[in-house]
Amino acid sequence: MRIIIILAMKKLIFVSLALTLLNANIWANSELEAVTIIGTQEDLKTLPGSGAIITADDLDKFEFSDVGKALALVPGVYFRPEDGYGLRANIGIRGTVPNRSAKIALMEDGILIAPAPLSAPDAYYTPTFGRMAGIEVKKGPSALTEGPNTLGGAVNLISTPIPTENGGTFNLEMGQDGNAKLHATYGGNSGAMGYLIEVYDHDTDGYTEINGNPSADTGFDKNDIVLKLSYQIDDNSSLLLKVQDSDETSNQSYLGLADADFLENPISRYGLTAGDVMNNEHEGYNLTYSTERENMSLQATYFYNDYMRNWYKTDNIGSAVSNTGTLTNIAGVSGNSLQNVIDACNGGTAAACNTLNSTVAGATFVKNNNRVYNSEGIDLKVTFETGNHNITLGYRDMEDYEDRYQLEDGYSVAVGGGLTKTFSDAATGSSDNRRKEGELTEYYITDEISLGKWTVTPGLRFSDYETVETRWSAGEKARTTIASGYPKTKKGDASLFGIGATYDMDNGKLYMGLHEGMTPTMGDAETADNYEIGYRNDNIDIAYFLSDYDNFVGTCTVSSGCAAGDGTPYNGGTAEVSGIEVSYSESFNEDGEVPMSMAINITSQEAEFSGTFTSDFFGSITAGDNMKQVPEILVSIVNSATIRGTTYNTMVRHVGDTCSAAYGASGCPVAKRMDAYTVIDMSAERDFGDFAGYLKVGNLWNSDDNISLFYGKRAPRARYLDVGLKYDF
Repeated sequence: MRIIIILAMKKLIFVSLALTLLNANIWANSELEAVTIIGTQEDLKTLPGSGAIITADDLDKFEFSDVGKALALVPGVYFRPEDGYGLRANIGIRGTVPNRSAKIALMEDGILIAPAPLSAPDAYYTPTFGRMAGIEVKKGPSALTEGPNTLGGAVNLISTPIPTENGGTFNLEMGQDGNAKLHATYGGNSGAMGYLIEVYDHDTDGYTEINGNPSADTGFDKNDIVLKLSYQIDDNSSLLLKVQDSDETSNQSYLGLADADFLENPISRYGLTAGDVMNNEHEGYNLTYSTERENMSLQATYFYNDYMRNWYKTDNIGSAVSNTGTLTNIAGVSGNSLQNVIDACNGGTAAACNTLNSTVAGATFVKNNNRVYNSEGIDLKVTFETGNHNITLGYRDMEDYEDRYQLEDGYSVAVGGGLTKTFSDAATGSSDNRRKEGELTEYYITDEISLGKWTVTPGLRFSDYETVETRWSAGEKARTTIASGYPKTKKGDASLFGIGATYDMDNGKLYMGLHEGMTPTMGDAETADNYEIGYRNDNIDIAYFLSDYDNFVGTCTVSSGCAAGDGTPYNGGTAEVSGIEVSYSESFNEDGEVPMSMAINITSQEAEFSGTFTSDFFGSITAGDNMKQVPEILVSIVNSATIRGTTYNTMVRHVGDTCSAAYGASGCPVAKRMDAYTVIDMSAERDFGDFAGYLKVGNLWNSDDNISLFYGKRAPRARYLDVGLKYDF
């Protein structure tokens, strides 16, 4: 009841503020376009810290539907692949652990988009990237305002804006592995009203093959609909309503391959994963009021996100399962988790390998990873100029929750991989019966002060948060018996400072800054002091960064390699992440017969623990040990050339060695190492008036290097060819 009353009061305050502003007559004309956190390319040049803008033209070169490939265009950003299509992002920035993008601010149109940004930032949701019109990335002190997770930075996905003139686009793509994509938009203006209708439908049969059932669908079916309505109230202000609804069915598995099986066929899947499937649904609503005058602007957004997902996936593997739900361990294997069985097979335990490959009878638990998420709140930003000051005031108020009730079914696995359900956990064996609720209030202020050639931007953010976790006894749908030690409440507050500065040079800008970063947890907050210094002009941006952690925190989730997956935070003490980022672009022969362009992005980084300790989560750590999941080198090179009306594009992406465990001077253990890999993509496009045709060749060299860090090895999407037709009308 208390939460409902508080939320109602907050909505009343928000509506009252909006109505007051609607009646104001002092505001000048306002244009509503994309909702951004940086703005234009000119704004990027004056940003008091590192940042990047990926434009619609950049995305169109390769018709990206994989956010990981697009983010390779930004140095300092690391994407860990998982399903081969980029459906669910694992993004890290400047050494932050990439699991589920939990340690960055992932946004759509300036609003935190993780379905529960405070109570469950590692929620398994990424907006449909194929419908996006651009990306903004903030790093350094400029990301201070995009709380609550500001250690690495912020990624803002920009949705398709309402067109200024009536018209539409139609993009039909077909290709290998049953790939079929339809992306259509229509919108425009009618008097004071603006509108956009967008439909995105993407299907594929998948590129992996299930042993014993090679024709099985291992792909996905994703549908997304967006409606936008804008209203120019008068010359003073505008309203924008965005409604989004999507659903997805993807036949994906958590389980990869043991080493020997990966070498034999890297795009195969074990037969016992044949029933693995994720179903999810997302709906979101944003109502944004914007207005501006000569020296002041205001933007206020009410947002609501609701997300449901159930990943029915192989969770444990044994030799037999009883009709009462007891799973018998495989002979010679100490446990039945996926990692236990994979490790045992890699260690030479024949029974484990035979069970995985279904050459002997076995058994498996398949878990309904069934979760519901919700977030709702308001985001308010006011900017005004006075003298040599450009001041921004911000307010963010949000409530969210994550709710889990996860049942497991037991299957016997016949020789050859056939599955027979022998145990149905309808009520009594829930493995994870819990709910987390979070409340977050943040205020921030920045002041851009012009001092001749210097521009100095100090900033402060105040965060106040509370998270309450309740767990119930397994199987209690009615939730009458609270587990011992619960509910647990974590209250926290922080005052975070940052300052950035730029200096105008004859041919560019020098920038530098520092900011205090934080990630809230159910234990001690993860905190770090972050520093950077760099130089940029129209062609090059080079930066050195250092993140000095007072307390590095690891969270026990299944996706992080922690089998318990209970969300317990573990302190890792002091640590340092440092590196150099280089971004260079150049155009050649722009007025000639063959105009060309080139862009190179390089990241070199290292991440080390500063202390010596032993932890159930981190293991035995010695000062100087390297932190896990941070590749030391990242490189992307994009070349484009237009020859006789056809534009050809090539993209080379290289990811250096990565380790799934902390390691010292002796190097990463072979069993924990993901070797460096390189992937080459190519595309060609030609215009035919209102029509355009394109061709894409992905993974040109058909790289089958391991791109997975946990629960076995996985290969990237095998070489593929897609063709598409675009029509603007």
